[in-house]
Amino acid sequence: MNKRLITLIACIMAGSFSMAQAQPGGPWGGIGESGDRHERHMEMLQERLNLSDDQAEQIQALIQTGREEMRQLREAHRSKIEAIQIKGKRFGKENQN
Repeated sequence: MNKRLITLIACIMAGSFSMAQAQPGGPWGGIGESGDRHERHMEMLQERLNLSDDQAEQIQALIQTGREEMRQLREAHRSKIEAIQIKGKRFGKENQN
């Protein structure tokens, strides 16, 4: 399997995980079951795409890397987002008068 396909699958899975977390319940479980839900989702993809164990491990590693990169981006931009929110609140108060 080429690297582009593995990356594509990892991106799809990461997006699916994000959507599943945003929606309680769903096809992979309910609130508080994210670890089990992710494992079941990976098993389902491995079966449907007929992935070898090695391919599944490669995809899992890509997903973990993507999660870590997103966590770092959120942390890096958190102060900027908070500053924008504070400015927005100030702007709203100024226009109420």
